Amino acid sequence: MSVTETTSTGFFQQIFDSVIGMLIGIVLIPASFLPIIYGEFIMTNFGAVVDASSVLNAASPEAALNGKNVTVTGNATVVEPAVDPEYLKGGNWVKLERSPEMYAWVENVKSETKKKGTKKETTKTYTYEMKWVSSVPDSSKFKNPKGHSNPSMTLESANFKAKGVKVGSVAVNLDKATIKDGGQITPEASMITKPNMTLSGSYLYSRAGAESEPWVGDTRISFYGVEYPKEGAQATAYGKFTGSEISYDNENGGQFLMLGTREALSAQLHAEFVTMQWIMRILMFIMLAAGMIMVAGPITNLLDFIPFIGELGSGLIKFVLAAIAFVITVITSLLAHYFWIVLIVLIGVGIWAKFIRKPKESAPAAPAETPAE
Repeated sequence: MSVTETTSTGFFQQIFDSVIGMLIGIVLIPASFLPIIYGEFIMTNFGAVVDASSVLNAASPEAALNGKNVTVTGNATVVEPAVDPEYLKGGNWVKLERSPEMYAWVENVKSETKKKGTKKETTKTYTYEMKWVSSVPDSSKFKNPKGHSNPSMTLESANFKAKGVKVGSVAVNLDKATIKDGGQITPEASMITKPNMTLSGSYLYSRAGAESEPWVGDTRISFYGVEYPKEGAQATAYGKFTGSEISYDNENGGQFLMLGTREALSAQLHAEFVTMQWIMRILMFIMLAAGMIMVAGPITNLLDFIPFIGELGSGLIKFVLAAIAFVITVITSLLAHYFWIVLIVLIGVGIWAKFIRKPKESAPAAPAETPAE
């Protein structure tokens, strides 16, 4: 069953809202440069950090590297694998994550706005469906809660780690380590510790039949993690070597463990760094474009009241402002990315202008003519 709601916004309310938006835009424009500052000058490229770290011998770690940031590569074995004490055990997991879901009602909202003279009418249509969700909506806040009641979620998500990992003879402290790789686990029936729950595929259901015909309130659990072969596998760890183990690098703010070589770990961390830089650039563009359009809001709002031509002009202004925001984002990104090159060029130009470039000598003035007597 759907519910439809229509609201009307008058001329003066629209102008007032656009002025409030303009004030928000004034704040948003300078704030849009923060993502670039973070991405280019603050965020750590752990790929470069790994490349710069010392290589520790996995068989006989050098005492001289005590206190230094190191990488060690060797055969990795798990010390006391991770388990979920309530639901799952028996795998050689380095880390294990429990992710519960509930079959619940979800409210969907579709909004459509039309101009009617000087007024703006917004029609919202609320529809309802049942599906598996990790975050259960509060059905009391639905537009139409009748017949769409959700019980409270009784399960909690949880994360577990192994007691430790040894790479060769070197212990790796996992307390603050970021463990790469992993994915969804498909448990075996012998691993389940709750006999009253039903295992189907990769999910553990609260009752039999919930996998095919779920009811509102049914729950299921999926598990994600990283499992190493019990006989061991080549892995690389990065962190600070304390003489007895590799632990968290407080200086750079990171510690990593991944199946594979030092080069593979470096490449993945560098790729993640580049991806985050692009996310910061896109975020800057979105914030800058939104801020500029909001600042122009009172003008575009007034243009909207002119039939056809006004809407066309309003749309054109928004497009031009977004294009300008894109150009500013590109230029800012290039200047920030090549900051040191730009700085050196500017210093060089300044030195050339002040000390090297010679001013052009002015031509000697012609002698004054002697008046005839």
